[in-house]
Amino acid sequence: MGFICNINKYRLILPPLEASYFYKKKGYMKKIAFIGLIFFATQILFAQDFQWRNTSDFNIVVESEKKSSGVTVTIPHIEYQFPLDDKPGIGWVEVSIANNSLSIARIIWEKSTVFYNDNSYIPFLDGMKYVDAGKAPAISMIPKGSKLGKNILSSGQVTYKSGRTGWMMLSMPEKLQIILCIESNSSENYWTIYINPK
Repeated sequence: MGFICNINKYRLILPPLEASYFYKKKGYMKKIAFIGLIFFATQILFAQDFQWRNTSDFNIVVESEKKSSGVTVTIPHIEYQFPLDDKPGIGWVEVSIANNSLSIARIIWEKSTVFYNDNSYIPFLDGMKYVDAGKAPAISMIPKGSKLGKNILSSGQVTYKSGRTGWMMLSMPEKLQIILCIESNSSENYWTIYINPK
C-alpha cells in the first residue's frame, strides 16, 4: 500500500516504504530523506503538463438495453489519480445502483466488463485481493427498495513491480466504458456507462 500525499488539490500516490522507516530509528537523516522524496515528487508533478480532473470534467452517459427494468444506475464520483510509477488517469469509478424493481436485483460480474484501449477487462472491486485480479467477483445482491455502491476498477490495473513498490494499481485512461449485467424481475439487462473527458 502506498502513501497518499495531498499537495493543494493534487493527489500523489507514493511508493510504499518499509515499516521500519517510521517505527525504527526516527533519525534526522531519515526525516530529511522523506522530505526530499516529497520535494522530488512535487517537482515531477509541476514539471509535466498536468491537468487535474474532477468528476464534473467528464461527460458521463448511462444507457440500458431495456427501458423498464426497475433499476437505476448513476455515477456519483470518478477518482482521478497521479501515481509516480504511471501516468495520471482514472483510478476508479464509483457506481450507484438503485433497485426499484419488484424483486431482488443481482449484479452478475462474470458477465460485466471494463473496456478501454481496445481491450476488455474483468471488473476488479474495491476490497478484493490483488492476487484475485482476473477472477470475476461474486454476484452482488440488492434488495428491493435499496441501493448499492461499488468502486469499480479493472483487472488490467493490477500489476506487480519487484523491489520496494510491490503490488500497485495503474491508471485507466480518461476514455472508457463499463458494461454491467444486472438481473431484476427474472430478466437480465445490460447497462453501459460511457466516460469521456470534456
